[in-house]
Amino acid sequence: MATYKNSSRLGAPLKLGEYWNGGIYFMEVREDKFVHFTYRDRAEQILSSKRLIPNYYNDRPSAVGAYAVSMVWGRSVKRTQYSGSDFKEQARLGNVVAVVFVTNDEPDYGYPEEVKWAKPVNIRTGYIETDLEKVHRSLKGISGEEDFMVWYDLEKAILHAEDS
Repeated sequence: MATYKNSSRLGAPLKLGEYWNGGIYFMEVREDKFVHFTYRDRAEQILSSKRLIPNYYNDRPSAVGAYAVSMVWGRSVKRTQYSGSDFKEQARLGNVVAVVFVTNDEPDYGYPEEVKWAKPVNIRTGYIETDLEKVHRSLKGISGEEDFMVWYDLEKAILHAEDS
């Protein structure tokens, strides 16, 4: 088994291998920052409670887990990040904002368009950003990679890198 230092380069995921559709990376959660797109009133609830809970659409969970996008390595994919036709329309009308936050809670995994936690996420610090286009312009992905997977648990990252 290969040995990897238990840290990634500051602010960038560490590539450990390849899988059929792209690279496999490891990232320490403390070196990442995330953005969650939501309605303005929910953004205020998220920040006041300091918890990101599963996404809701028409007051029902729309997915199992809490989702955000990495601001270090994520990519803008609005069709995923703005799910639901009403949400897209509300974003166009300016009723959607971005909650930018940091956490110590390790996500389960991440893809360019989303990072997933199975449980609610405890937020260390965060703020609301109203300029969605500015946020989307900042999401640039990993140079040279169209699709890839990021793990925040080093053992899982190594396991997936070695299985590929």
